[in-house]
Amino acid sequence: MRGPGKAASVWQFAYFRLGTLRRSRAVRSELIFIGVLLALLFGAPAAGWIQRWVLPESLQGYGLVVVPLALAWVWLNRFRLMLPELDTLLKRHQAGRMDRRSAADKWISDEREYSSVIPLLKEKPLPPKRLLFPLMFAGLFTIAAIWINDPTVTALAFVLLIIGLVGYRHGTQALRVSVFPLTFLCLMIPIPGQALEMARIWMSGRLMSLVLHVLLNLGFQTELLDYNPLKLMEYDPIKMLSTVKYEMWASQVGLGLTAAGIFLAGTTWYLSLLRARFRSKLFAFACGIVWIGMLLTARLTLLAWVGFNDKDMVAYMAPITLFLLPVFGAIGELFVLRGIKCLKYQKWVST
Repeated sequence: MRGPGKAASVWQFAYFRLGTLRRSRAVRSELIFIGVLLALLFGAPAAGWIQRWVLPESLQGYGLVVVPLALAWVWLNRFRLMLPELDTLLKRHQAGRMDRRSAADKWISDEREYSSVIPLLKEKPLPPKRLLFPLMFAGLFTIAAIWINDPTVTALAFVLLIIGLVGYRHGTQALRVSVFPLTFLCLMIPIPGQALEMARIWMSGRLMSLVLHVLLNLGFQTELLDYNPLKLMEYDPIKMLSTVKYEMWASQVGLGLTAAGIFLAGTTWYLSLLRARFRSKLFAFACGIVWIGMLLTARLTLLAWVGFNDKDMVAYMAPITLFLLPVFGAIGELFVLRGIKCLKYQKWVST
């Protein structure tokens, strides 16, 4: 294998570091120890997280895919994570230089500039600035969270402990490089039950009002309860109760809010891998929200139309259309990204 002395680019240097870590028995032992520790601490609380995520029509169904997506992000950016000090070295290399490049050019550094810091990378790296306080705070918070045994608190403790371990073991530079996966993990924290139920009923009401408007324009007799294929609920904040305004039988097959949440979480993850300005990514995400809302409305309207003629057919169509929601959502989002010319991956993303 090519050693660090013969590395001609930062890619080769990162590859060498990754290979060294893979062969290190100490690193493997440390990973096993941390994995066992997290399993012992959060194995039982994780059951409470999953119960919150899989509630019927839960807005946080995407919690099931957060950890796998975060691990996938780490793998795709593994070479960049091997060089957490690269940004600091580049700033030292550029110090005192008149830099008149545009913001986009600064964001996407030239390969020759990366190669110019190879001599600095080959020097003995300074020990990382370990962050002890976040780890101590996360440890104390974890003890309190396990005693409280609330899904929201224990999931928050899990995220804080991961951040504390990374900050103590690899320092501030590693935290800067891994800020996205650590922030993305926050999506797995279950929202308190009362707040989640209020948000679900509010979103369901807005969606059902839109679908009801479409059905009325199409001429369906939605005021007849025997034929209504949807259910519209309203939430009374004073009585803290939900009331059924329209009892519609096809709502039992699900509104698709969980699938929509999975699509939006996946869109956020995918946009983090792309080479584009933040405003372009924000525009693409906004388009994704509008697009998945249109798909939810179209799906429920289709089930309503079919339900007027064949109620049994709805039972077969509902799971199929539910599965197709994120699929068609992803296809539409790719067209949006293609339209704004935002399909290239970041420099360090590698399969």
